[in-house]
Amino acid sequence: MRNPFALSLAFGVFVSIVAVPRVAHADPITITGGSISGFSPRSGVDWSGFQLTSSDSSFTGVVLGGVPGLPSGGVANLSGSAGFNSTVPFPLATQQIVQGTAYRSFVAGSLTFSTPSFVVPPPGMAGTPFEFSAPFTASGNIAGRATSDITAPVQFSVDLAGSGTATVRGQIADPDHPFYDAFSVTYQFKTASPASPTPEPASVLLLLAGGLVGLRVRMKGITRTR
Repeated sequence: MRNPFALSLAFGVFVSIVAVPRVAHADPITITGGSISGFSPRSGVDWSGFQLTSSDSSFTGVVLGGVPGLPSGGVANLSGSAGFNSTVPFPLATQQIVQGTAYRSFVAGSLTFSTPSFVVPPPGMAGTPFEFSAPFTASGNIAGRATSDITAPVQFSVDLAGSGTATVRGQIADPDHPFYDAFSVTYQFKTASPASPTPEPASVLLLLAGGLVGLRVRMKGITRTR
């Protein structure tokens, strides 16, 4: 005879699993479209909106981030980070889509961007605009809540990854000691280019063997016609 306590315990566990709402913990999402921009105080822009997209997801919010500094000639990079949320300039819940599921959420999170180093020339005449670009890779996390209270339970929390092109723009300043005054940096996501297929050794051997067989047949045909 089965233990009645064990049966009721199992039933209780089943009911708790069904009755308690589940938090969406999706697999890492690869961002393939959209952009995030950061601005310096001198640009006059305090904040900017963003939208990031993938094949089945879409995120929107407000960016909080600055602009990487550039040396006056020499080696530089555009690595940095950008935080984002839904509370600047005012609390606003927006639609977020996580792997096909839609939420009305306040979001919070951040992305870290890494770029290779590149060489910038010494700055020229003051007042001249400039622009430098470099490829980047990015990783981070975004979470959504039903309210703007950061202690509220999350509706979803997912890791993000992606790549694209980072571009910094600005103007050369100070006639006496010119320097690169960066106004903005934009990280534009894009779909990664597929790598060229490389034949595996077995395939190469088969192709080589096929070529040798064809050459042998051709040589036999030439010999018979002589």
